[in-house]
Amino acid sequence: MNWLRKDFRQLLLLITISLITFSSCSDGNKYLEFTNSEWGKYFGEISGEQLELTNTVLLVLKSKECEPCIEELNWWDSLITKTSTLNVYMIIIEKYETTFTVFLDHHEFEINALRDEKGLVLEQQLVPNTPVKLYIDKKGDVRMLESININSNPENFFTKISHIIN
Repeated sequence: MNWLRKDFRQLLLLITISLITFSSCSDGNKYLEFTNSEWGKYFGEISGEQLELTNTVLLVLKSKECEPCIEELNWWDSLITKTSTLNVYMIIIEKYETTFTVFLDHHEFEINALRDEKGLVLEQQLVPNTPVKLYIDKKGDVRMLESININSNPENFFTKISHIIN
């Protein structure tokens, strides 16, 4: 009888994981529907500036992200010094200006960074969570969205972007 309970628990766990995965996958497509217009409005709200968001990678994170996230940010930071065809911006969700500044100074990033002090990017559901990277193509459409984590590969993301650009 115990084996039945164990198998039943495993089956329930498998079903639960499948449902979570399915729901997050089906929800992920809505983030690709946002355009330069929605993102431009958002940038206006957090910075007071209207930015040209074409051929752009946005790196959205909180100031207290994990080391793999910081490593990927370093990769993007080194890339921007090598390319002039791609715009890269960091959006850092951070309530305090001092923490934002210390974060940038400590890591010595050269990527253009904007502070989202109220977490509007999450509130307006422009991204599902953080940390995340997304690509806005030359038409202003979001074409790719991926998490930044220990398993992410910025070179692979960049290769995919390169195929879209060309």
